[in-house]
Amino acid sequence: MSSKARLHKQPEMSRMEVWLQSHASLFLFICIIVLFMLVLAVIVAMFNVSAAPTGTEQNLWYNQLERII
Repeated sequence: MSSKARLHKQPEMSRMEVWLQSHASLFLFICIIVLFMLVLAVIVAMFNVSAAPTGTEQNLWYNQLERII
């Protein structure tokens, strides 16, 4: 059995597409690093907000108390 030849033209890629495909692994690595930093920033923001003082009377130091002591 002989296979049929494909006689249609192959689509040509532009120079930009060729350059992007040749550097795809670098872009993937950079995107993974950026994603990791964004996830880390969200985690840090969540813990900083939950650890912030709430502003109740029990955890604030009033200036009037400084003068009394």
